[in-house]
Order: sequence, then structure tokens, then C-alpha cells
Amino acid sequence: MRFLDKRESTALRLTVRPKKHDEPEFVLYYESARTDYLKASDKIAESIGNFEVAFLHCISLPFGDGVIDGVKTDERWQPFYRWRRHLGEPRRLYDTPGHQFDADETILLQQTLVWVFEFGWDTCLYANPGRCHLFFSHDDRVEIFRVRERRKRKLVRDLEKLDFHQAGECL
Repeated sequence: MRFLDKRESTALRLTVRPKKHDEPEFVLYYESARTDYLKASDKIAESIGNFEVAFLHCISLPFGDGVIDGVKTDERWQPFYRWRRHLGEPRRLYDTPGHQFDADETILLQQTLVWVFEFGWDTCLYANPGRCHLFFSHDDRVEIFRVRERRKRKLVRDLEKLDFHQAGECL
């Protein structure tokens, strides 16, 4: 996995995001406290299938990145920053919002998605540009713009089994 600074991440996002503004095909909601992030991340990674490259771009951090005045202060974030250091990245998330994954890094993608859910990042995920596009919102929402058709229906069913629901549906 390669961590990308703001400039690199924004430039890459501009090259891989769809040219026209699409509406999501599915919008799924979940409750943070009730959601198994690991299972949800596994299902999302499974829906992408084999990819050559995947790119995750953290657009904003509504709840911060666990750093105040340059000091890592939030205890909940410590496992995340240990994980990043283990992967060779000492900089804070705010400074390196991009994550690029090669084909053999599905496990790293899954773990990064767990962090996305855990800390409520507003994040776009693209894989094999043009083949997959999802958006994760801090307000417990996943928007599915593009996933291969068969895999998309399966992803929605799998996430609904994990208590995700579409607007207007009861939990």
C-alpha cells in the first residue's frame, strides 16, 4: 500500500473519478454502534473482486484525525497510528488522505475500510477506475455508484444482512 499526500491524492482522484456526476444507484444506512465493521468491509472488498489497483481518498474528517496541536491525543486513534507506522507511514491522516492498493493488498484495503467506518471519514473508494465507485459518509451512509451488476445486488443483500438498510426501511 502506498500513502498519498493531499496533492497526490487529489490529483489521482481527479483522474479516476467519473467525468459526469452520477447519482448513487443504492444508498444504504447503518447504525455505528450496531454495525460489524469487519464483516461489512469484507463484503465491500469482496464486491470489488480482483482489482489491479484500488484508491481510497479521504475527503474530509468531520471528527478529526486524533491529533490536536500536532500531538496524537485521542486514545481511540492509537491503534490506527500504530498500524500506519508499521506500514512505514509516520505522517498524520490529515496530511496523507490517500491510500493506493495493489492487487495483492485486499487485506490492507479491508482494514482501511474498517478504519473508515470506525472513525467516520468522508471517503471515496475507486477500484480499477471506472469499475467501482463507492462513497462512505460520516453520517452512517454508504452510497454505491458503481459496482459490477451481479456483485452490486449481492453486496446490497449482504450488507442488509448486517443491518444496513435503504431509506424508508425499518431496522
